[in-house]
Amino acid sequence: MKMRILFLAVLALSLSLLGAYQSHSIGLFTPSTLENLQSEVNISHNFYGRINHDVIDTFFGTAGGANAGLGFRQHLFAGLEARIGYNTPLIEYNLGAAWQYAPEEWPAKLQLDVVYSSFEIGKRRSDLGIYLTAQNRPIVDRMIFTLNAGYNTYYERIGLGLGTQFLITDKISLLGEIYPLLNDDNDSDNPYSVGNYSAYAFGAAFDADPYSFQVNIGNDPVHHNTAGHSLGAANKGNLHLGFNVKRRLGF
Repeated sequence: MKMRILFLAVLALSLSLLGAYQSHSIGLFTPSTLENLQSEVNISHNFYGRINHDVIDTFFGTAGGANAGLGFRQHLFAGLEARIGYNTPLIEYNLGAAWQYAPEEWPAKLQLDVVYSSFEIGKRRSDLGIYLTAQNRPIVDRMIFTLNAGYNTYYERIGLGLGTQFLITDKISLLGEIYPLLNDDNDSDNPYSVGNYSAYAFGAAFDADPYSFQVNIGNDPVHHNTAGHSLGAANKGNLHLGFNVKRRLGF
């Protein structure tokens, strides 16, 4: 009920109209496109049911429950922004900050993300993730590539994510992402599960200022970001439906 109330509140907001999104991702960290004093509310939803199994009875896998996330980002100054978030599977709370370095003469943007997470695996536990993002400026105004690389102190492992965005128009994009599984064993002393296959997702993004909508399909419905997807997926070919909704706010 709380998630529904928050969702309706976000949709009801009607602050100033803002420019189109340029950089999209399904789960990757991406260099921020927020400007001074702009903020963003985002809602993510991954259904646990398989989209390619009992399509009629489960309505594309949406009848089997879902993994939901709610986040808020606030640009502060000089490329610095603050973030908070909540994800349902592990009752996870996130608090983070990001700093972007993107001189106009450079062909790429760099961003450093630091995220503190508190979640439940048997008991309340915590993690600190540090991720570096590199992303090129659009090639011929159409193609964007994104790389995430980082480390998480709880999982004691490197996280890696690769993605591409193809801009069909200024408002419509196709997305594809993969998170290579570098190690299918848990070599730490901390309890958590590791999948057997690399996680991946693909989808489409649609901009309708000041909203952004994404529909995606992937093999890892449990996680929302690079740190989680880097733990792998339980299955290689079981596909799950998801969507993201973002709303920019201006003050």
